[in-house]
Amino acid sequence: GGGTTEVAVLSLSGIVYSRSVRVGGDKMDDSIISYMRRNHNLLIGETTAERIKKDIGTARIPADGEG
Repeated sequence: GGGTTEVAVLSLSGIVYSRSVRVGGDKMDDSIISYMRRNHNLLIGETTAERIKKDIGTARIPADGEG
């Protein structure tokens, strides 16, 4: 939910490490909004910040192997 974030490290299709941290998605959204305003002089809303978080907030190799 908005109060926690799930973190997992995967290797060879298995979970190497996983943890739930008390840094919520709402706080991350606020941080993205602040970063964009401060570093790029752009004003974005909560919906855009959440989309950015979901679209690029995953560190994994795409299924097609590119990227």
